[in-house]
Amino acid sequence: MSCQPVSPEGTQLQRRLETETRRERENLNLLKEVQDTDPILERDYQRSREWLAGLRGEYNALGEALKPKAIRMKWERSYIPKGSTNRPVIITANTPIINSKANSIYNMITPNSLVANEPMVVFGKMTSFQISVRHDMAKNLTDTLWANEKFILAINLQFKFEKLPSNLDNIFIAESRIPKGSIAQIKSSEAKLLKEIKQIQVLTKNGNTMFFTPEPAGKKITDGVLNGWVIELKSMDGGRNRIGHSYSDALKKLDPLGRKPNLVFLNILNPSLTENDAIAQFRSVLNRHKDYDGYIMARFINNGETHLWNTKDLR
Repeated sequence: MSCQPVSPEGTQLQRRLETETRRERENLNLLKEVQDTDPILERDYQRSREWLAGLRGEYNALGEALKPKAIRMKWERSYIPKGSTNRPVIITANTPIINSKANSIYNMITPNSLVANEPMVVFGKMTSFQISVRHDMAKNLTDTLWANEKFILAINLQFKFEKLPSNLDNIFIAESRIPKGSIAQIKSSEAKLLKEIKQIQVLTKNGNTMFFTPEPAGKKITDGVLNGWVIELKSMDGGRNRIGHSYSDALKKLDPLGRKPNLVFLNILNPSLTENDAIAQFRSVLNRHKDYDGYIMARFINNGETHLWNTKDLR
């Protein structure tokens, strides 16, 4: 695959992160000298370390996401000329990039290639920078897979029969997915898209970015791109075994390059089903299909909780 020049926005984001990292290193070095003199300064020192670890994670994630665009990340530019400790920064449980199980990002060139220690999906509140990074990763991957498709903001979407929910930030819809055709076709398409929008809002409301990509007729194509992952969405309201069937069905969907989704997100609507039920079903499927990898996410209607697993942890 030939490299394309990186966009000005990608370069600006890279430089902004390098500048922010240099400033934080300066702050960390100053706090290191005085941390033993005051409990408040000790606390600020620890917070600075954690924040710097988060910045480094975001920088590495950006570099991986923009790699196909021929950008060359220069981590040394994020170091101040003098006074740096050059010691590794430890990521703690309080690091701003949260959810330790979501610790890899999708490589847009090599199928199913994961880069360790880079969180992708964030369940909690994100900084504006974290939101910006994930938006750019989603857009870069979407542009790679669907170069000729146009997308609109979901907030500009208009339905004829269904009522759209509020808070549609960070959701984009392929123009080819806008419901059209006969009245029956429009009603069916609106209902399907509305169900998927409501499902993904649990993530987009926090700043994660979702692109609902085209669904060509007659093809089993994945639903979209979440941050830097290809994603397939499923809702199921049957019994325990339906969890496994829905997961297997989701992995039959492929992106335009013929790759399985990196993330399957199940919306489990049966209130009697629990996290343990889901884990048992996922493990049963994975034991039969050694080629299945990536991540699984499930939201449970019985308690409103959303869980994320790496398939490697379920084998």
